[in-house]
Amino acid sequence: MSKNPFGPELTDVQFALIGRIAVQWTRCENVLQEILASLAWAPRYFGRALTNSLGPDNRIGAIKSLCMIHEKQMLCQVVSLEQITKIRQIAVRFDALKGERNKFIHWSAIRKDDDNLFFSPLKSLPADPKGGDCMLASNAEMLAFSEAIATLTYEMMLVEKHLPNLDWPKPSP
Repeated sequence: MSKNPFGPELTDVQFALIGRIAVQWTRCENVLQEILASLAWAPRYFGRALTNSLGPDNRIGAIKSLCMIHEKQMLCQVVSLEQITKIRQIAVRFDALKGERNKFIHWSAIRKDDDNLFFSPLKSLPADPKGGDCMLASNAEMLAFSEAIATLTYEMMLVEKHLPNLDWPKPSP
């Protein structure tokens, strides 16, 4: 194992918690793509082909636009106003979680102790970790954050389940 230039190496638990956040977020983004494909009346495989290269902000923007179309142009004939409202609420919650997720995934993690990590957007830690843009997160907070992502994902799955589904049968070999 190489020497960590930021100080003591993270514990296995801390590495696992950051990994848990990453995995939960991937699942959340996958369901977001399913919602986008359903709102666009696209079969999932075609929908993914269209959305795979979109970042989360563009996916949320497309979802908001499609909600507006379903509400104003389609007059909620295919997607109910209740579903559109839930999807809009999901978009707001997704955006809120995305900012925090980016800190856990993209910022440097520096071990304070076995139960706490500093996260810094800087390539090197400032002399005083309490200053600047640093964020302190406990193991319990990281676990709670991953659970918040999982809860949102589950709620998104419940909404997506009731959206139009144009999955076509897979071609037989």
